[in-house]
Amino acid sequence: MTLIMPKQDGRLAVLQKTLEVYTEHKVVNNELFKEEIRKKVSELTRPSAELNDGPALLKKSEIARYFGLIEYSFQNKMGSINTSGIDFLKSNNEKRIEIIFDRMNNISFGMNNCVSKTSNSFLNPPILFLKAIKEFESLSRKEFSYLLYCLEDKKLSYENVINDFIGLELGAPSHPNENKYSDPKFTVFFNDLGIIYEEEKRFYLYPKYLDYIDSLKIFSNNNNSYNNAIKEKIPILNRDIIIASNNRRPVTLNQNTGRNTYKTDPKLKNKVFMDKNYKCEMDEEHQTFKKDNGIIFMEGHHLIPMKAQKDFDINIDRTENIICLCPNCHRQIHYGNRELKKRIFEKLFLERFNSLRDAGVKMIPKEIFEKYYA
Repeated sequence: MTLIMPKQDGRLAVLQKTLEVYTEHKVVNNELFKEEIRKKVSELTRPSAELNDGPALLKKSEIARYFGLIEYSFQNKMGSINTSGIDFLKSNNEKRIEIIFDRMNNISFGMNNCVSKTSNSFLNPPILFLKAIKEFESLSRKEFSYLLYCLEDKKLSYENVINDFIGLELGAPSHPNENKYSDPKFTVFFNDLGIIYEEEKRFYLYPKYLDYIDSLKIFSNNNNSYNNAIKEKIPILNRDIIIASNNRRPVTLNQNTGRNTYKTDPKLKNKVFMDKNYKCEMDEEHQTFKKDNGIIFMEGHHLIPMKAQKDFDINIDRTENIICLCPNCHRQIHYGNRELKKRIFEKLFLERFNSLRDAGVKMIPKEIFEKYYA
């Protein structure tokens, strides 16, 4: 089996320009498309070598073809826009998202997809990507690349892959097809549309689209036992993944400062943010602001600072030890006077005392404050 994904340009603006070309000319052969897309893309970017590169120009249509907005004949080297493509071009963004989810429910992203005549896999990478984000709550490029490798290349069962993920301490390992799978351009398209957003090199789904994911099929054939690869009804427990990360072995980063700096897992911080509904744990009424992606800006604080890791047998980069704070409260606990820091610390530690004790923290609050805050 061969899996081919778009690898040139995933921007929504380029897809829109592609659809404009097909709308204006009805039936478009390769030479006409290269000529017309060169003009349109030059409006979006500075002059570059790719605007004179025929194959690169042809690949500007990949996302539109991949998501079934254009019907393309490899034999005749020409294509035409379909009803979904026409509707997408004239619709507002919310309607466009509905169209893309409809397309994902009705097309294959491997076998018989218009992006490549040699792609004959049954795996649907964009759907695997969205389902994995929903199940894991977040996903990095490297993790997705490893998922593709395990399912498509190694033909492992979904259950085994997930159990493997839960047991990983140092993140997804390298693999022979890492370069091939590490930069799928549909992630850019999903981000531009507003289906996902990216934080600290991890992808997250906007909550309003969580229910759209359930009907999507990771494999386009009806035989779920294909290569023993998946049983789509098996639940992935986010709790197990979080527990595994909480209890991982602390790892130091390579630095030349002479100090031990420990690797943290950003998905834990974001898990806390979501659990706390992006509200400051000192006072839920504290106001902050929304970022470009519409998510409320909050900051994570390790109640027991990461510099203390050397004094603990357990990993302290864990959800029990991470606090969701507004920027002002975060600055106060770091830079306020002793009394202010003590008041904030005692309030937060009291709320986390039981969970920290259950996690294995034996130090008393006074000892922690005097050693790491005073």
